[in-house]
Amino acid sequence: MLKILALFSTLSFSFQSQSTNQIPDKLIFQDKTLAIHHFPLEKRFDSSKKLKDKLTAARGNQIPSTANHRGYIASFKILDNQLVISNIELERQFREGKLLEPVSIIEKIFPKPKDRYMNWYSGILTGGIDETGGTFHLPNIHRTSYKSYLVFKVVKGQVIEMAELNESQFRDYDKRLLERYMKTSEYQVLRKNQLKNDNKSSRYLLSAEILQQSNYTQQMDVPFIHKDKSLSLKSK
Repeated sequence: MLKILALFSTLSFSFQSQSTNQIPDKLIFQDKTLAIHHFPLEKRFDSSKKLKDKLTAARGNQIPSTANHRGYIASFKILDNQLVISNIELERQFREGKLLEPVSIIEKIFPKPKDRYMNWYSGILTGGIDETGGTFHLPNIHRTSYKSYLVFKVVKGQVIEMAELNESQFRDYDKRLLERYMKTSEYQVLRKNQLKNDNKSSRYLLSAEILQQSNYTQQMDVPFIHKDKSLSLKSK
């Protein structure tokens, strides 16, 4: 049973920074497609040479664009509160002036359906629905606004909690999440490395791409909202 913290209003999301904005992965939830701003499969590929080699072979001679450094777009879904990989597609290519149809490579990487269940993943998934065209900002981080914004807490592939946040609640949560991550040793190492290249960066210096691929979204001890403002409901 998901614990849904239901809060009403409009909301926002998606990552931009001083580097090229990356094409997001997708989460399909209750017939809606959410744009998620981090990439759950990247650490999986980095930790498994076998899977990395399969991805490289499936991509062939494809050259990733600046808007999609990973070269693929992954789609996820939630089945009985379990997070599952539903598809992995190569970035669409142009040929002779025409945009080709996306090519699915999930069968080449995870041919067995049982291997698509993400029991290896723990973290926070965040997704926006219906882009509004507006933006809001944290230092060095710009987010595209959406009409609604959902946050999912996942432990070993099991979705245990979900929240819908309005704009002010999301900004507050995102700030607390980032500040919690900035206390970790991983952040300090990344910060030290980046300072070598840019000594003028603020304390929010990590680029969007590093945040997307780091443990920024795995600080699960940060509550979505203050407890006295929450409302628990049964999931649909």
